[in-house]
Amino acid sequence: MKAFQGFCMGSNSKMCWQRRDSSQFLVPGTKMAYMLNAKAVFVALLSFPLLHVSPASAQTGDTHPAPQLPRPGPIEIQRHPPIFEWRFSDIHVTVLGPSTVKIDWMPLSGANQYIVNRNGVQVGPFYPADPAVTQPMSATDNNAPANSHLIYTVTAYHPQTIIGLPSTPGAGQHTGELPMSTSNPTAADTPAVPQSPPAQLHGFVDLHTHPMANLGFGGKLLYGGVDVGSLLPSDPDCNNNVRAASEQQALGHDKSTHGGHDFLTNTCGDELRQRAIHAIQSGLHGADESEDATGYPDFTEWPMWNDLTHQKMWVEWIRRAYSGGLRVMVALAVNNKTLGDLVAGPGDYSTDDMSSADRQIAEIQSFVGRHADFMQVAYTSSDVKQIVSANKLAVVVGIEVDHIGNFQTAQNPGVPSDAAVKADIDRLYGEGVRYIFPIHVLDNALGGSAAYVNLFNVSNVRESGHPYDLVCADPTDNITYTYNNNDLSFTGILDQMVKTGWAVTSISYGPCPPGIGQKNRLALTPTGVVAIKEMMRLGMLIDIDHMSQAAADQTLALAQSFGYPVNSGHNGIRGSFGPDSQTERSLRRDQYASIGKLHGMAGVGSGGTSADQWSDSYNLVVQTMGTGAVAGFGTDTDGFAPGMPPPPKPAAGAPPAVQYSATFTQSVDGSKRWDYNNDGVAHYGMLPDFLQDVGGRANGAATISNLMQGAEYFYETWVIAETKKTGIGP
Repeated sequence: MKAFQGFCMGSNSKMCWQRRDSSQFLVPGTKMAYMLNAKAVFVALLSFPLLHVSPASAQTGDTHPAPQLPRPGPIEIQRHPPIFEWRFSDIHVTVLGPSTVKIDWMPLSGANQYIVNRNGVQVGPFYPADPAVTQPMSATDNNAPANSHLIYTVTAYHPQTIIGLPSTPGAGQHTGELPMSTSNPTAADTPAVPQSPPAQLHGFVDLHTHPMANLGFGGKLLYGGVDVGSLLPSDPDCNNNVRAASEQQALGHDKSTHGGHDFLTNTCGDELRQRAIHAIQSGLHGADESEDATGYPDFTEWPMWNDLTHQKMWVEWIRRAYSGGLRVMVALAVNNKTLGDLVAGPGDYSTDDMSSADRQIAEIQSFVGRHADFMQVAYTSSDVKQIVSANKLAVVVGIEVDHIGNFQTAQNPGVPSDAAVKADIDRLYGEGVRYIFPIHVLDNALGGSAAYVNLFNVSNVRESGHPYDLVCADPTDNITYTYNNNDLSFTGILDQMVKTGWAVTSISYGPCPPGIGQKNRLALTPTGVVAIKEMMRLGMLIDIDHMSQAAADQTLALAQSFGYPVNSGHNGIRGSFGPDSQTERSLRRDQYASIGKLHGMAGVGSGGTSADQWSDSYNLVVQTMGTGAVAGFGTDTDGFAPGMPPPPKPAAGAPPAVQYSATFTQSVDGSKRWDYNNDGVAHYGMLPDFLQDVGGRANGAATISNLMQGAEYFYETWVIAETKKTGIGP
C-alpha cells in the first residue's frame, strides 16, 4: 500500500488529506510541514471561494484589484484519527550464542529501510530495502549481552518528500524517513558465556629441600655454597663468614670444614669434627669421602648420589631441575643443636634453632632474589599462580627445626605462654615463612616427635631434657622399631664429652611383645593446639611429618574440624619399604586418606629409591589419598638423605635406562660430566634424568602425568588454606 502525503489548505481549513501512521511513532501534538505540489494546488483551488464583484456595484471605469489567490506556502499535517494501518507480521528471533542473536522478518510494502531495537535501543545500522521487494530480511546482533532476557522489535520506515509548486524551494526532495510500523516485541534469552577452565599450572613440586643447610648446625656440617654471592661459613682457604666470589670458592675442596687441624695447611680444621662427620656419614650409610674431598672443577669425590654432607643445590643444578619441569620448591631452614654442638667450634655460627633458622630464612630469600630470571619467592597462593604462569620457579620459604622460638629446651625448660608462642609464629610469618613443621626430630613445647632413629632419642635427652616417652605400639599400628643403645659407642660418648662437656650414656625401656615396636606416647600439648591454630589463622602450610603418631592424629582431627588442609612433605606409606618404614615416622593409610580428603599434598620420599620403587610408592600414596589427588617429590636434598642410586645395568644389547641426545643432554659443570646410568642422582639437577627413567618404566607415563599436575594441586591447596583461615577461632 502506497503512503499518503497529507496536507490541509488554509489555517482554518478542515479539508485535509491525512497520512495514516501508527500512533506510537507520532508524538502527540506534532505538526509536520509540507509544500504543495502543482497537482495539490489545482485540487485545492477548486474548493477555494473566488473573489466575486457584484454587478450592481460595478461602475464604468471602476477598477478593481485582481483577485489574490492564496500564496502557496507551508502547510501542516495534523494528527487525526488513523485511516489506514500498516501491520508487521511477527519477527522471528534465533539465539545463535551467548552474544549473538539473529532477527528475521518479512518486509513491509512501501518501507525502504528498517531498524532493529534491543530493549528499546537501536542496535546496528539502518537496514536499507527495496520497497517493491518482498523477500525475507534478517539482521544479526553480534553484541548481545550474555545470560540476559532481551526484547527485540523491528521498525519499518518509508520515505518523506517535499511537495509543492515547481517554484517551491526543495520541492521533490527526499528529506528523510517516517516510521510506518513496529513489530510486536519478541523475547530472546541468551545463555551464559561458557567458562573455559582456567589454564592449569604445569610442573612438578618438591615439598622438601634444604638449600641453605650449610648455614645450619653451626655452619660446619654440610659444606658448600649455592651460588656466587652466597654466604660461606668457611671457604677452602679458611676464610670465615665470607661471600663466594666464584664457583671455585663456593664448591672447592672441603678440608676447611671436614678436615682435621693442620698448622700449615688447615688452621681451621678440627679433629673431633672430622671424626663426628665420619660417624654421621657411615652411620647413615652415606659416602665417606676423604678429609679433603675435591669438588669444583672436576668433582672427583663429590657430589655423589649417596653423599650426605656436601652441597647438592648449586644454582645451575636447580636451574637444570627447573628446565626439567620443577615449578614449586619448598626451601626449608633446618637445624639440630646436638649435631651443631658436635661439629662447631670457637668462632663458628651459633647452634641454637632460632638464630640458625633466622640466618637461613634471610639467605634463602636473598639467593632467590639474585636469580630472578628463573625463580621468585612466593608468599601467597596468588604468587604461586603468577610465578608459575610466568614460567618461573616458585620458591616457598619454610622452617624445620626442633624448637621453634627456642621454647622449652633443656636450657630453657619453662612452658611458654600461649601469647609468646603465637608471637613467635607471627614473627616467622613476618620473616617470610609460609611452610612450617610444628615438630621435628625432638619433643618440643608443641608435642611429641616420631621415634625412628636412635641418635635422635639421644639428642632428645640433651636438648629437650628427657628421652622419648616410648610405649609399646598396638598390633594394628604396624610398628616394629624399638630403641637400642647400639649407637652409643665409646667414641661417640667420648666425642660428646669432649665437645659439649657431658654425654648421654644409656637409655632404657621395658620390653614389648615379639613383633611389636615402640611409639612415642606424647601427643600435642595444649600449647601445641594453640600454635597450630595460629598457623592456620595465618594461612600457613602445615606439615605433619616427624610428629609422633598421637600428635599427627590429633593434628589431623583438628584440621578436619576446620576443613583445613595439611601436608606430608617427605614420607611414604608405613611398611611399604619393609622394616625400615615400619615406624611411626611413616604414615598409616588412613592418615594419607585424611590428608587427601582435606586436599592436602604429599611429597613422596625418594632418598635411596630406584625408579621402580619410587614410582610404586608414589602411585600407592596417590591411590590411598583418593580420587583427584596429586603428589610431588620429597627429596630432602641437603637434609642428610641420599639421592637416588644409578639404575641396574641393562642386559647385554639392551639400551641404558636413560639415553642422552641433542635435546636431552648430560649435566655438565666444570670438567665433570654426569651420567645418570652410572652416577644416579648425584645432585639436584639430575631429577630430570631420574624422571626419564621413571617414564620408561611400567605405568611410568601415568605417574609422570600426575606428577606434572603438582604445581596446580599445590596452588589449590594453598588457596583452601587461605580461605579456611578466616574461620579459625582463638
